[in-house]
Amino acid sequence: MALAVEISNYNSKRTPSSCWSDNTSMTGRTSGPAELYIERIDAPYPIPPPRTGQVAERLDRLARWFDKAGTLWETMSRGMLGMPPNTLVVHKPEGAGERAGMSGQAYGMGNFACEAGQAVILEVELPQCHHWSVGLANYYWEAIEYATRQSSINGHQGVIDSDGVFRAVISDIDPGVPNWLDTAGHRSGTLTARFLRADVAPVPSLRVVAIDDVLGELPADTPRIDPATRAEQLARRRWAVWRRFRV
Repeated sequence: MALAVEISNYNSKRTPSSCWSDNTSMTGRTSGPAELYIERIDAPYPIPPPRTGQVAERLDRLARWFDKAGTLWETMSRGMLGMPPNTLVVHKPEGAGERAGMSGQAYGMGNFACEAGQAVILEVELPQCHHWSVGLANYYWEAIEYATRQSSINGHQGVIDSDGVFRAVISDIDPGVPNWLDTAGHRSGTLTARFLRADVAPVPSLRVVAIDDVLGELPADTPRIDPATRAEQLARRRWAVWRRFRV
């Protein structure tokens, strides 16, 4: 089988193999989603009409996939939630392909837990990588609503502290800093991180603090963000999601 692949509308300074990072970045109005076209160039055209047996086999394959995938996601979600509270373990990138992940990507898997009036401070010294992201999800490993809430942060959006460390605050109350991960009221859930083509697997740390003590637990030069600036930040986020999904 011979395939022709055309990739357009991505940053020309990147190689085609790295366009994935551009198109999950949600950078706002400065970049758009790639348009991908795949054509089997050795296929007969026009294509033959579908056969009854062929359609039945495909539907059966789809049903088996739902059963297999549902079991897989439940098992993985339970495993993440079964870790000690506020844990994030990042696996080495060289082993990702063997575990059915993207080869060369360091995956972080874990969970978060904080009661009312609490926050979790996530700290990680970022590796050299093409793209990174950290995101919150619910009990079932479904991403917490990310178009109107900042429930995930990536390398284009995150603010790195002067000591080179990325620090984020996980809470349901806006702490007034740029790297807020909004739990949307969830007291616990799954936590994931991805570091594309990372040179090493970083070692994150998480700790629970009182929400009123957050600013005192962060470096003195941590930027502050007021409600108006947060509203602008979320507006850019909504626009980027709408553009990406053409909604």
